Amino acid sequence: GAEPRPPMGHPVAYTTDSDAALARSLQEAELEELDAPLPAEQQPRRRRPWFCLLAVLACCILFLVEMAENEWKVQPFVCPASCAGRPCYEDGAACE
Repeated sequence: GAEPRPPMGHPVAYTTDSDAALARSLQEAELEELDAPLPAEQQPRRRRPWFCLLAVLACCILFLVEMAENEWKVQPFVCPASCAGRPCYEDGAACE
């Protein structure tokens, strides 16, 4: 008669070294099968990030439009004075 098999996940007591070697080779074959790449017809379709590309392109275009409207100048990081709680230059002109 066949001996009862232990439940999955429980260690198995092999009777001979050849049984242990056979089990190890079967486990290795299963792992190699899991690591093998899928055939081309079963691989998921790659999607292109068109929305992201368009959003970045639109932001770059709008940035260039804003810079052109400001005569290619950028706002200073630090304004030298404060006039009535608002940033300004020493002559009182708004620091924008």
